[in-house]
Amino acid sequence: MIKSKKTILCFLAFLLILAGISVDFFSKGERISPAPSHIVLSKWQGENGRRKALGDEIKSETLIKTTALKIPCAQTQFVIKTDNLRFSLFTKGKIIYKNTDKRLSGYGNHIHIIDISDIKEGAPLYLFLSPVKGGKSKIEGDILLTSKNDYILNLLIKNKGFIAVLCTLFLVIIALFILGIIRLFSKKKTALRALFLSGCFAVLFTVLFMKNDVSQLFFGCDFARYLTLYSAYSLLSIFVSSYLCSALKIKSKDVIILNASIVFYTLLRAVLLLVFLIPLSNFVFISHLLLIISIIIPITIKLFHRSGRVFLY
Repeated sequence: MIKSKKTILCFLAFLLILAGISVDFFSKGERISPAPSHIVLSKWQGENGRRKALGDEIKSETLIKTTALKIPCAQTQFVIKTDNLRFSLFTKGKIIYKNTDKRLSGYGNHIHIIDISDIKEGAPLYLFLSPVKGGKSKIEGDILLTSKNDYILNLLIKNKGFIAVLCTLFLVIIALFILGIIRLFSKKKTALRALFLSGCFAVLFTVLFMKNDVSQLFFGCDFARYLTLYSAYSLLSIFVSSYLCSALKIKSKDVIILNASIVFYTLLRAVLLLVFLIPLSNFVFISHLLLIISIIIPITIKLFHRSGRVFLY
C-alpha cells in the first residue's frame, strides 16, 4: 500500500511539473511572437446601401458587400468564421468561393480561409449568405484579410492556455490507459476502473478539442467535427456509468441496458442527420439527460442494494 501511494504521489507531481512547463512554454510564445499583419473588413453594406452589422442573425438569404481598400500582403487570405451558415464570395465578374454543398444542417461553427491573393486593392467583395438549420446562423467575430501563417500563429497564441490544458489532459489519459493495461495483466481489481476513467477523460478531451477553433487546423471537414462533437456528448455517459459501477463494485442489467440504449441513440442520431438532415444540436438536451441518468442509476443501485452481484475484479 505504501509503495502504491508513493507511486501515485510521484505521478501527480510529474503531471503538475509538466503542466507548469507547458503553461510557461506557451506564455513565452506570446512575448516573442510578432503581431500578425491583418486588415479587418468591418464596413459591410446590404442591398439597400445601409450598413450591415456582422454579428446579427441571418434569417434569410442575404447579399452584403464591401471594398478591399488595401491588400496587406502578397499571399492574402479572406478569413471568415461562420455558424450554421453557407456562403459564396465573389467580386465583379469572378466567383472566388462557392459552397456547393446542399446540406441543410450539420455545419455548426467553422473557420474558412480563402485565397484572394489575385484581388487588387479597391476591388469590391460580395458575400451571399444562406442560413441552415441547427441554431442561429451568423458570422462570428471579424472578417479579416491576412496571410494564412499569420492567422494560424495568432490563433495558436490566443489559445495557448487551452492547448497547455489539453496537452496535460492527453498525458493523463495515456498514463491512466497504460496503468489500466498493466493492472489488467497483473489481475488487479482496479484495472477496469483506470481504463473507464481514461475513457471518461478521452471523451472530455474530444468535446473540449472539437469545440475549440484549434481543432479546425486538424479537421478540414466541418461535418466530421460536427458529428464527432455531438456523438462524444452521448458516449460520455457510457464511460461515466461504467466507471461508477466499477468504483462502487456493482453490476446491474439496468446499467447494461442503459449503455446499449445510448449506443443505439447515438447511431440513430447519426442516421437522422445523414439521411433526413435533422440537426444533432436539436437533441443535445437528451445527451445531457442521459449523462445525469448515468450518474444517478449506479449510485441509486448501490444505496438501495438493488443488485446482489458484485464485480469480480
